[in-house]
Amino acid sequence: MNSVAFLKANFLLPNGVDMNKWSVIACDQYTSDQDYWKNVEQIVGENPSALRLILPEVYLAKDNSPRVEKINESMHAYLDAGILKEYNDCYIYLERTLASGVVRPGIVGVVDMEQYSYIEGVKCDIKPTEKTVPERIPPRKAVRDKAQLELAHVILFCNDKENSLVGYLASKKNQMKKIYDFEMMMDGGHIAGWLVDGEICKEFDKKYAEYCVLMEAQNTPQLIVGDGNHSLATAKSVYEDDKTNKKARYAMVELQNIYDDSIAFEPIHRVLFDIDVENFLKFVESKTKGAYPIQWMTASSKGELMIDVKANQIPIETLQPIIDEYLLTHQGDIDYVHDGVEKIVSEHKNSLGIFLPAIQKGEIFDRIATQGVYPRKTFSVGEANDKRFYLEARIIK
Repeated sequence: MNSVAFLKANFLLPNGVDMNKWSVIACDQYTSDQDYWKNVEQIVGENPSALRLILPEVYLAKDNSPRVEKINESMHAYLDAGILKEYNDCYIYLERTLASGVVRPGIVGVVDMEQYSYIEGVKCDIKPTEKTVPERIPPRKAVRDKAQLELAHVILFCNDKENSLVGYLASKKNQMKKIYDFEMMMDGGHIAGWLVDGEICKEFDKKYAEYCVLMEAQNTPQLIVGDGNHSLATAKSVYEDDKTNKKARYAMVELQNIYDDSIAFEPIHRVLFDIDVENFLKFVESKTKGAYPIQWMTASSKGELMIDVKANQIPIETLQPIIDEYLLTHQGDIDYVHDGVEKIVSEHKNSLGIFLPAIQKGEIFDRIATQGVYPRKTFSVGEANDKRFYLEARIIK
């Protein structure tokens, strides 16, 4: 512990392309909404785009190898064509103006896989916030394994009440070179980025080292995963397979301050598909009875599940094991959605949406340090269209 986990690196940015068509939302968004991704395809057309370098999870299949092969071909083609320009030994400070008008600042850098673990009980500088599901790693690993480039939608949070890290770079942006500034597609808002190098970069590194000492004294991790938990776990798995590849030791992330007013924690709701709704509701009632109301809805009805939530627990800690048990013994599938539950259940027969409450962001670092991770898919940072868009790239092979 007390080593620096967040570092500068070499980054690639598209050069001479339509940035609106280049930058697309994280691959794990709109996983039940093919119309969203069809619209993205229409916007992009034949233009160079990060869309060609990722695998949207709405298209995940038992065999993703044809898509993965095309992704790798596009990576080589973009590099050969000189579409990507490299910036060395730097960070990127960015400001994302969300569709709501709120400005969310962040810093693009890399984190050291030697200082991250998703295994519960392991003391390390970078911790997940939710339980990692090993079965979710292989499809992502198939994409990263042979990839020459990484594009990241991972967001990490620092526990910086004084705002000495992101706030410092915000105060210096007029002294830094602006390297992108454009409107994002599909109600993604606006984004601008500045190159952090030279003396400002050195001063930031000093401030981050001071922050590390403070976190060590408080016995809390330096950073926690705000979004992209399984993508970071995938980067770790690829690195563990071949530690001779020093570039793969690091993974690109965006660092944000958890206390920034722009950071909004939204619940992740559950939608169950192809189930016997009445049977499921009776199953839950047979497993838990309490005073905490959880709202549910189908295409034609609404109601409440009254569940038992113990002290220091959140509702999903009671409910998720029951859902998992039901799906092991009954027909049905599950999806985790940030919004649009009403639309989804209206379009799918025999589906049921479960609405979950938000958690308070001020409690998260203490929770991780003292109780461990939250259940998987507990919260989301903002609405779906506020999620990180792919923009920067980095050579990893």
